[in-house]
Amino acid sequence: MFQQSGDLLVEQAGRRTLAGPGSLVIYDSAEPFHLIARDYYEQVVLELPADDAFSLAGVNRSDDLLARTFDCGGASGAVAAFFVHLAQRQDGDRLGAHHLESQATALGASLIGLLASVRCALPESLRRTEALAYMRKHLAVPDLDAEGIAAGLHLSRRTLFRLFEGTGESVMARLRSLRLERARLMLRTQPGKRVSTIALETGFSSSVHFYRAFRTVTGMTPSEYREAGVAGGAASPVVPDLET
Repeated sequence: MFQQSGDLLVEQAGRRTLAGPGSLVIYDSAEPFHLIARDYYEQVVLELPADDAFSLAGVNRSDDLLARTFDCGGASGAVAAFFVHLAQRQDGDRLGAHHLESQATALGASLIGLLASVRCALPESLRRTEALAYMRKHLAVPDLDAEGIAAGLHLSRRTLFRLFEGTGESVMARLRSLRLERARLMLRTQPGKRVSTIALETGFSSSVHFYRAFRTVTGMTPSEYREAGVAGGAASPVVPDLET
């Protein structure tokens, strides 16, 4: 589907993705799926025989491409523009549309192959970096969990968990580490900010939870950590690791 206006939530294969204007999403109508919209939207839908399309694309049929949002840019945008333009013209030029219709499967298959190559080109280290960036951006969301992170990255939970295998921390353990990392930085660089406010701004559900987690990791309460920094002079800020 090529989204033209409005937003549409697509759910399939254990993933949720938001299709916005200028994006495209692939879903398999032969498998359970949900399309959810709150307001008016417009889209152009290209229906392809899945087995034939994947075979022509040279890609094994799987759920890896399903319920993921792709940007209609570059070569993908050229294909999207063809189908959108064809859909808009088919009522006024049915004969011309009919002649071009025979090319739809081959062109759609080429698009599937292109999107599959884009997915495969991303090494796990880069995907993990993207996951860490997403987690840092949404640290303040207290109910952020593995399912929410996976949905935000358009990954399955299983793929997300696999990205952190061998790193020494699970997904949620890394999220807690990032929150504490941000909290330490705020305690040192924002001496006037209340500890309870820092707890909320770093995504901890309560000050008690924050105190407990902070002390477990640092051996000090947040106030003691801040005072130690003041007593020791200007401390070097905690620099987040880009990818570990």
